[in-house]
Amino acid sequence: FKGYLDSINIIDDTANKQGELLYVSAKTGALLKKLYAYADDTFVAMDVFDEKLYVLSNNKSGSSSISVFDVNGDEVTSILLSDQTISHVGFSETGDLFLDAGGSIQRYNSDLDLVWATDPECPVVAMYAVPNGSVFVECKEHVSKINASGAITFSTDLNLFLTQTSRIWEYWLSEFDHFSMPTVGTVDADGNLYFARSRAKVYAIDGAVKLGALTVEAPSTLSADALLFKIDGSSGDILWTDDINATIFGTADGFTSQYYYPMDLNVDGPEVSMTFRGIVGRYVGYIGTECAHFTHWELPFNSCVLDSMKDTYAI
Repeated sequence: FKGYLDSINIIDDTANKQGELLYVSAKTGALLKKLYAYADDTFVAMDVFDEKLYVLSNNKSGSSSISVFDVNGDEVTSILLSDQTISHVGFSETGDLFLDAGGSIQRYNSDLDLVWATDPECPVVAMYAVPNGSVFVECKEHVSKINASGAITFSTDLNLFLTQTSRIWEYWLSEFDHFSMPTVGTVDADGNLYFARSRAKVYAIDGAVKLGALTVEAPSTLSADALLFKIDGSSGDILWTDDINATIFGTADGFTSQYYYPMDLNVDGPEVSMTFRGIVGRYVGYIGTECAHFTHWELPFNSCVLDSMKDTYAI
């Protein structure tokens, strides 16, 4: 973290619903101060602006709050932000705070005054703040930009990057693509948006399909590409895309599939780097129940019966 902070560590034991927010020296490792002890509250996000630490939490009552700490680790203020829990947060370099709370995008200034609230017109996946007071709102099927006044200036459709898609899981499809978590993104110095996500493929939607020597009898998410987008910050035009394509290939006793998803994204001038994970699974035998790969957890989880699995990381 930046500013006056040496280091901030989060320790969250979700099993016991407890945890602590600690102020720790990066030089010595010494505990400088315990800032907050979580009991009924849940940590959401934090950032530093103007030598103050802003910490957002969801409360057991279903509301959300923010606590502000000064350079000494003393709490300056703590206020209730919303009567809804926070799903997504965006911080800007100028101190603006954007919240997705109860389906409403809300903008607060550095004094924590509500500037505006607007309907994003879609379930939000992520938000990326721009220093001029605007914010990019990433949804599952499109990306929008809300300007400094709270008006939606454009909405860019992403469905053209899906081979086959369905909003209601139409069972006549033998397979279809859908966007999957996680997603990562950033805004460059010119106000353009870069973001990356997975494009997962579901097989056996309308009945059994044969992949290699293996019959898959239930809807199964077995492979995914990693996609990278650059969106023009003024017009919403998709300036370019790139992807890392996964494949499924048959083996003598089953098949092998690849699953790629992004983990981090950085922009340095004209250069863009994406860190992604690639998981290779070897399937053998018989899949007779629903099988899926989940990547939105802390560690990837595969509900399929695998003979073996290996993974790699790359940039």
